[in-house]
Order: sequence, then structure tokens, then C-alpha cells
Amino acid sequence: MVLHDKAGIATFAADGVDDSDSTDAAAKTKGGSPKVVVVEYPKAPSIPSLIAAVAEMFEKKKDGVSTGVDLPKRLAFEEEGWPSDKDCEAVAANHARFMSTWMSVAAKNVDIHKHIDIVSELETSSSKFQPPICNSPVTAKSVHTLEHLQGMAKRATITMLPEHALREVIRRVNEPRQTADKPPAELPAPLPIDEVGERTRLALKKNATSWVALNIAALYWRVEGNATEALECLRRAFLYSGSSNKDVALVSIANILHLSGYTMDAVTAMQMAIQVAPKMALNHFTLANILFAYGENSAQQAAFFYEATLRFQGEFTPALSRLQQLRCQTKDAG
Repeated sequence: MVLHDKAGIATFAADGVDDSDSTDAAAKTKGGSPKVVVVEYPKAPSIPSLIAAVAEMFEKKKDGVSTGVDLPKRLAFEEEGWPSDKDCEAVAANHARFMSTWMSVAAKNVDIHKHIDIVSELETSSSKFQPPICNSPVTAKSVHTLEHLQGMAKRATITMLPEHALREVIRRVNEPRQTADKPPAELPAPLPIDEVGERTRLALKKNATSWVALNIAALYWRVEGNATEALECLRRAFLYSGSSNKDVALVSIANILHLSGYTMDAVTAMQMAIQVAPKMALNHFTLANILFAYGENSAQQAAFFYEATLRFQGEFTPALSRLQQLRCQTKDAG
């Protein structure tokens, strides 16, 4: 299932909910002074403490304390009696399937064209295109490439199925970012996936530490269903990203680890992502999806993060749909 963000770009990123500087390792305050974003490396998820922190952020906003969160006046799920019995009758039965997510670098106000040459004519014929292999030397401490996570440490042996839902996403990485104040222009034709791979390979050949190219390379391998190669790219993307951009890699890491059977590692990765960018709706949505897929024991926690998603981006329809399903299940159980 391919979701569209509110700017209309075919990605899973929630554009406009995080305006972090894309080039500096530190975020900046309105006054221009650096605000250091510290990324902790938990070995295990602590969802109750994360829920408490997010809830406190919303409560402070309600009490008039500035948190940088603009809450909508009232959302559908806050209405008494929602969902109605009629709403529950319409809940689709296929919602139990996990929804893959991917964060576009455009969500960080980054222009992919400045990192990967998407438009120049290629010298190589399509029959000689090569995939983007991420094999540059890494000398950082293992914790800085997330190898304290079991799934990452065992990346050479884990497997996953191809994420076909992302095929159209990668083919449209050449589309310019659309914003509310910039009417949609004529969009370029989608690119063949192997061409995106070749162009990304060339970008990495020029700059093996480009966090943007590394994230696109990982997207290529997610579409191909190669968890090992994708995680090799993502551990580097995480390492070389500025601290305010590390959630871009973490979202993909979490998806891959969950689909490879390392769900608790996936939850830990998303705990880190929310710490990096607590106002990014997609981070809350991704964690909610993983908890939703984990089973009934995590249903209440999943519902909390679907609600958080909607508080940041009220029109995020998939989050509302999943929350409705969870509420309806609670009604049935009662």
C-alpha cells in the first residue's frame, strides 16, 4: 500500500511536520543558536516511558506551555461515541496486514538532486547498470552503527520478502517536492528501478558517506527484498546522518527488522526515531504499525501512537483507519 503525504509526493514522509536543518549535525533554535540533539542507544524498548514523554508533551501544550506542537482543536477520534456501530461495520478485514513505511529526505527539506544526479544522460547502457553496493570501510564504534541490536548484528544471515509497495516510491524519487504554496508542476516520468540503482551507485562512488544516497540505496534493496544489503547501507546512513536526520534511516531499519522477525529491535529503533524527531508524524505511525502487527498485547500502545500521529497530522487517513479498527475490536471484546 503506497501512502501519499499531504504535499502529494509518492512517499510515506509526512512533509511539513519537521523543519530540522538538513545539513547541520545539530538542530537550530529560532534564534539561530545550536540545539544539540542527543541520540541515545537503548538496548531494549521502553514503550511505557516513551508514551509518558509523548503524553507529557501534549499535556504541556494543552496547559499553554510552548512545546512546538500545534494541536488541532478537536479530532474525530476524540468525539464521544467514535467510532459508531455503523463505522465498525465498515471496517475492512484486511487491515491486519503490516504497512511498510519509508521517509523521504524531502521531509527534512533536502533536495535529492543535490546528492544524486537524476537528470544527466548516463554513459552506460541499461544492460550494464549495476546495483548500489554499500561497502565502504566503517571504523566507528559498533554502537554508532546500531550493532547492539541483534538483527543488525546478524544482518549477514537475515532475510525478508521484497517490499513491492515501495516500487512506485523509488521510481518517483526524481519528482520535485510539492508544497502548499507551490502548485504542482508537470512531473517527470517515473524512472526504471535499475536506473535509480545505477545513479545511486554513481553518487556513492563520488561520496561514499552521502547519507542521502545511502538511504536511497537502502530503498533499492528493500524493493529487491535483500535485507542484508539494505542494512549495510542503513548502518552507514545512520552513522553519517546529522543527529536531526537519523530518523530517516531508523524508519527503514525498523521496517526491515520487523519484516525479518526482529520486532523488538524494530520497536527499539523507532523509540530512537521518536527521540530524534518527536514531531514527525511518520515516526509515530511506523511505531504504531509495528505494535499493531505484534498482536493484541500491544493494541493499547499501538492505539496511543496512532492517536499521536493524528495529533501531528490530522488528515493522516491510514492512522485514523487503523485506530478505528482497534477501537472497534475493543467494542467487540466488551
